[in-house]
Amino acid sequence: MTTNHFSFGDKPFDLRVAHSVLQDELAVWERNVSAPQISEVQDLRSLLIEWAAVMMPEAMPPTFQQRLTKSLTSIRAGLNYETDGWHRCIALDFALWALTRDEDWLRVAASNIDHHNSQLRHFIETCLALIAPTLDFTCKMMRQTQRNMLVGHMGHERMVAVFLVSAHSGQFKREQIRLWLHDYTLHENVAADLKALLDGGTLPNPFGHDLLWIQQYSFLRFAIQENDAAAAPPSFVPPDARGSQLSLFRPNRYVDVVWQRCRDHPLCQDHLWLRDERD
Repeated sequence: MTTNHFSFGDKPFDLRVAHSVLQDELAVWERNVSAPQISEVQDLRSLLIEWAAVMMPEAMPPTFQQRLTKSLTSIRAGLNYETDGWHRCIALDFALWALTRDEDWLRVAASNIDHHNSQLRHFIETCLALIAPTLDFTCKMMRQTQRNMLVGHMGHERMVAVFLVSAHSGQFKREQIRLWLHDYTLHENVAADLKALLDGGTLPNPFGHDLLWIQQYSFLRFAIQENDAAAAPPSFVPPDARGSQLSLFRPNRYVDVVWQRCRDHPLCQDHLWLRDERD
C-alpha cells in the first residue's frame, strides 16, 4: 500500500507536509529576494531548502525542482544579478546541484570562494559545507582556496575543512596538502594546521555551529507545520508512485534514515582529520 506517512516518535511524518513546507519557504524567499537588507531568516529559508536537498531529497519531487530552476534562472537574467543578486541565491544554487549534479550551479561559488568580504565568504563556505562530502574541487576552486591560505584570510580553516571531507581520495588530499606546504609561503597559522594534519593531528570542526543553526531551523520548521494532508499541493505525486528510492524504506523508518544522514555528515563531528579510504 502506498503511503506518505512516516513515524516521528509517536507522531506521523508526512512527506506531503514536508513538500508543502518547502513550497512555502521558497515562496516567502522569492517575495523577499530583492529586499535591501538580507535578514537572518531569509538566509535560513534558502539554507533549509539546501539542507533538504541533501538530507531528504525524497520531499523534492520534479515539480519542485522545476519551480526552483525557473525561479533561479529568472533571477540570473536580472540586471543586478552580477553585482547584488548572485550571493542571495548561493544556497539554492547548491540545492539544485545536490539534486541534479549540474556543474553550472557551482559556477558562482567557484568564482567567489576568495571574496574580499568576509561575511560573503562565510556564507558561501557554510553553503559548501552541506554538499562537501559529494564535492570534487574544480581547478578554480582549488586556486581560490590556495589564495585564502596565502593571504591568511580570517577563517581560512573553513575551506580546509571542506576540502578534508570532500569526495577526493585520502591520497589526493595528502598530496595536495604537501604541495601547498612545499610550493607556497603560507600564513604561519595555516602552515601549522596543515602540518598537524599530515602528522596525524586533527582540525577543530569550524562548521559545528553553522550546521546546528541550519538543522534547528529545519527541524522546527517541519515540526510546527500542522500534519494535515490538505496542506499538500494538489499536484504533488507520492514519491513511491514514481518508483523513487523511497519505496526501499519501511514506512516507520524514514525519519530514522534522515536522522542517520545528518549524523553521518562528516561536518557534524567535533574534529576532522585526513582519512584514508579504509576509514
